[in-house]
Amino acid sequence: MIVKRILQMLMNFLSLKSELYALNYMFFNVLYLVKYE
Repeated sequence: MIVKRILQMLMNFLSLKSELYALNYMFFNVLYLVKYE
């Protein structure tokens, strides 16, 4: 089912390394600043 696939993607995302999470966090913060500046 699609729901199972989405849940699996969420679990994979939550189990990523903290370094990847930090990089994504910084990336989206930069996008936010550029978009709303």
